[in-house]
Amino acid sequence: MSFVITANTLGIQVEQKFIPLTDYLSNQSHPIYVYDLEQILNRCQSYSNAMGEYSELRYAIKANSNPMILKSIFQKQWGADVVSGGELERALQCGCKPERVVFSGVGKSTSEIRFAVGSQIGQINVESLPELLRVAQVTKEMNKTISVALRLNPNVKADTHPYITTGTTKNKFGLDLDQIPQALEILKKNPQVTLIGLACHIGSQMLDLEPVLQSVKKLHEVFEQLNREAWNLTTLDIGGGIGIDYHQEDLGQDELRLAHFGSGIGQLLSNFKGKILVEPGRFIVARAGVLLTQVEYVKETPHRTFVILNSGMNHLMRPALYQSFHRVHPVITHPERGQMVCDIVGPICESSDVLRTDCLLPKIKSGEWLAIMDAGAYGFSMANNYNLCGLPKEWIFTKNGLVNLN
Repeated sequence: MSFVITANTLGIQVEQKFIPLTDYLSNQSHPIYVYDLEQILNRCQSYSNAMGEYSELRYAIKANSNPMILKSIFQKQWGADVVSGGELERALQCGCKPERVVFSGVGKSTSEIRFAVGSQIGQINVESLPELLRVAQVTKEMNKTISVALRLNPNVKADTHPYITTGTTKNKFGLDLDQIPQALEILKKNPQVTLIGLACHIGSQMLDLEPVLQSVKKLHEVFEQLNREAWNLTTLDIGGGIGIDYHQEDLGQDELRLAHFGSGIGQLLSNFKGKILVEPGRFIVARAGVLLTQVEYVKETPHRTFVILNSGMNHLMRPALYQSFHRVHPVITHPERGQMVCDIVGPICESSDVLRTDCLLPKIKSGEWLAIMDAGAYGFSMANNYNLCGLPKEWIFTKNGLVNLN
């Protein structure tokens, strides 16, 4: 367990030592993301164990792009899943080998494709016919070759929020299955672009894994059909998307879900002879991060009680963007005060700047700190400077103690 409460104090367990977070907050007044690096690396190991030797892991940088975290993950021989030129640059700067990079995303610019081709990355996941034509044109102009996979849209609906569903015909991602013949014709005319595989990713934060397995089954069927047509594909990119239960910290259930995924993929692809790529993000980093934020005011009205923080949707976009849930804990709990039902809100001038509604919380006062739990994924990476409030700080706990990155 990473972040724990002992004697009403939230802290972090490093090796055998409990470190109260209050030890570091006396001179602080700015929101802080705090990460547990060892938990992240343990999650990486769990994922590697679950997927077995038949898979290669590519960390989805969009979940958390902190350079220290990336360097540590890449030292474990993981690769990177990137969705922009900026993420590609960050991956290479942090030690990821180019051949272990997968470049996805629907809107790759000409300059981004040039960067990818020039860097000779492992593969570009092509998501549309116009993109495939652009990749072909860039390789001609640069007199270079590149390997690509066709990201297919299997029209499988993930049981998740509509904003993070990516595998149905209503979504902008991937090629429809009936566009495959057109893509193959383009490839035949452009031998400098080598088709090495297929890819799919149907969504994020998935707790029911059956749709994922269904999409992989469809992908594998197309893969085998193309190889019967002598395309000699070698790579099956099955994406990521395994979720966590944000309502509780059940690490055992997380591991069971991962084991179910690994065994399911192993059974589906038991006779597969190529390379399987898997691209986890949230599962690796979400539990290992908290957002520490200070209470500015406790505002009581005849109708509601608002706990107003110095951090909100500008630093943690998920609740405003797709109504996500995060557990909230005081850094120090005062049980003698009793409890309160409140709305936990941020300082931003938007009515959507709400982190929790009707939250049962131990009574808290102005100046005290709250921790927004499970915030290691899609937290700082989505943070912005709206209202010119500034970005939060980032701290990382390692075996050797705290690293203050600010």
